[in-house]
Amino acid sequence: MSDQFPSPDNVILKGIREDPDADDGTRVLVDRLWPRGVSKERADLDEWAEDATPTTELRPRLPPRRPALAPVRRRLPGRAH
Repeated sequence: MSDQFPSPDNVILKGIREDPDADDGTRVLVDRLWPRGVSKERADLDEWAEDATPTTELRPRLPPRRPALAPVRRRLPGRAH
């Protein structure tokens, strides 16, 4: 990994199913479970930080994740939100 610390200026979030790019830099998956249907070769990761996520025992106590609405809003212009 780089000696540079992460900051909002040098971190780019991408989905694991997005194709790797030569400009990605260090690629880290932060998830306890490996995503279905994604091979480790295709993911092209530098690190899998599975211990940086909530444990299986803690997950049920967390509030549910809200879906991202921005992509939906872009596909449905002119509708009430």
